Amino acid sequence: METAAPTEGDKLIIRILADTGMRVGELCGLRVPAVVRSDRRAYLKVRGKGAQERLVPAPPAVVRRIERYERHRPTDATSDRLFVALRRARNRTGHDALTESGVLQLVHSAAEPRRFGEIRKRPTAARDLTREYICSDS
Repeated sequence: METAAPTEGDKLIIRILADTGMRVGELCGLRVPAVVRSDRRAYLKVRGKGAQERLVPAPPAVVRRIERYERHRPTDATSDRLFVALRRARNRTGHDALTESGVLQLVHSAAEPRRFGEIRKRPTAARDLTREYICSDS
């Protein structure tokens, strides 16, 4: 499924969902810098349900990709969020933060279209579907 994504940022989104198990809303809320290091381990700082912050362990390969993405992120982003929309904001300059709807569209376009109904029914379906497809690709 990751290989079907058109951009490096999209591929990274799919990989993060699959490897960390975070919710789509948590992924959209990641801020720059996203990686927190502690005792030679790397974590992603996310704001989860009930505005509770937590640290999600991240594999080293994902951390390297996130740090590379942060360096090459659009400089005219209007948000401090890690992931921004591909298109510029209407009537403004710069890129707005990526929305949950945008992530669902990304997963939908990378997955089989007949499975999209599942993604809309449950908040965790995008991450579950992403995991299923990535595991079957390997």
